[in-house]
Amino acid sequence: MQIIWHGQFCFELIINQNKKQGPVNLVIDPIAKKRFRPDILLFTHKPFETQRIKSSPFIITGPGEYEIKGIFIQGINSQSEKEENTIYTITAEQIQLCHLGKLNQDELNEQQVEKIGRTDVLFIKPQETLKVIHQIEPKIIIPMSYEKIDRFLKAMGEKSVEPLNKLSLRSKDLKEEEKMKIIVLKP
Repeated sequence: MQIIWHGQFCFELIINQNKKQGPVNLVIDPIAKKRFRPDILLFTHKPFETQRIKSSPFIITGPGEYEIKGIFIQGINSQSEKEENTIYTITAEQIQLCHLGKLNQDELNEQQVEKIGRTDVLFIKPQETLKVIHQIEPKIIIPMSYEKIDRFLKAMGEKSVEPLNKLSLRSKDLKEEEKMKIIVLKP
């Protein structure tokens, strides 16, 4: 699996789920500046911008359970008084990912934590509380939608992290991880 950050909340996952059908392109919260050709498109919050999409993807805009091309997706409601938001868990290539979207909660409720379950990779805004990270206990944290990352890294006990263009990840790589790791991607 390859994980590419396009800025803000937008991630592109290139998933090699099945060699016969080829890679599946999953895009979360596409940004207006980029053109995408996703097979699956997830929106965590409004507006749902699809005019620059150059394919006919399976579109998910809210809570529910879905299986598309062997990829399991669960949308979990995290609506607040301020804004609608959907947390997504994605299971592909034996890797469990969680994208929190525009989470507007200081902590997750018990039902959300239970639905999220085991998490290998967590996409989170650095402004979120450390409590949310400790509730989920991911193996890898990938920050999103930030201008400065230094305070977050310091709070997590990291001095600096070398940004990557993309992350290539295999499930066997995760079994070797002993402590939580922060990976910063370049937009």
